[in-house]
Amino acid sequence: GRSMGLTQEQVNEIAKLPSGVAVVYQNDWVRPVLTRINKASIREQQYVPENKTVIRTVQSARAQIIRMLMQPWMPGQKINNESLSESLKVLDLARKDRNAISDLISDYNLFGGNLIWPSRKIPELQHLVKAVLGLKDKDLLACETPADLYKLVQFKAKHLKRNAVNEICFVLTMSTEDNGGK
Repeated sequence: GRSMGLTQEQVNEIAKLPSGVAVVYQNDWVRPVLTRINKASIREQQYVPENKTVIRTVQSARAQIIRMLMQPWMPGQKINNESLSESLKVLDLARKDRNAISDLISDYNLFGGNLIWPSRKIPELQHLVKAVLGLKDKDLLACETPADLYKLVQFKAKHLKRNAVNEICFVLTMSTEDNGGK
């Protein structure tokens, strides 16, 4: 009230104003004015969003994409297209890798949750698995024992079970001659 140039008596009256009545003042006005604001004619209710946004962690996104890519080695329930697409958005991948995985998601859905990796495509699978997990060739070369590789993959794929980590290690170290015909 004092900053608007009101007297002490006027300041004391502000507290007695009914709801919806306000004192309004603007710098270039001669004096403040009283104004009444009518209550909006809406029914108040709790806000409930129509579309809930699922916040996916990088770890869970990695796990879903890896399960899809490695479906022949990690059979399980089909992951829905929307979930895979949302997971792909979370991951920090090169455009080429993102596009390749997007195409594989389409194939995965087209073939009812199945992917086939012929021998000649195993290097592509290895590259995509490394990209999704955020592994570099130098990280793999630094692994001196199979246990080192297992620990590295387990660290990068925290949402995957032991058997899945073993399968990832198998695929990462697979040569095109020993892929078992998958």
